Amino acid sequence: MGHRPGVPSGTSLYRLLAHLTAVEPNWFVRAYEGRDVPRWDGASAPGPGATGAQLVAAYRDAVARADAVAAACDDL
Repeated sequence: MGHRPGVPSGTSLYRLLAHLTAVEPNWFVRAYEGRDVPRWDGASAPGPGATGAQLVAAYRDAVARADAVAAACDDL
């Protein structure tokens, strides 16, 4: 169900989770922490075997990393 697009643009809940997971490093790790991580290129479609649990876990990991970066910044 999460793989099926819910809107004409083709976005699905799984794709949205994959997108959010991909952009967290761009903003927090790259921009605020200053680390040289690969820049997200817009290709955030989850693989056909991806599960909701896997995508949620990956997003939670990305958010935890972003939270740690934000907590270490003294000028946000």
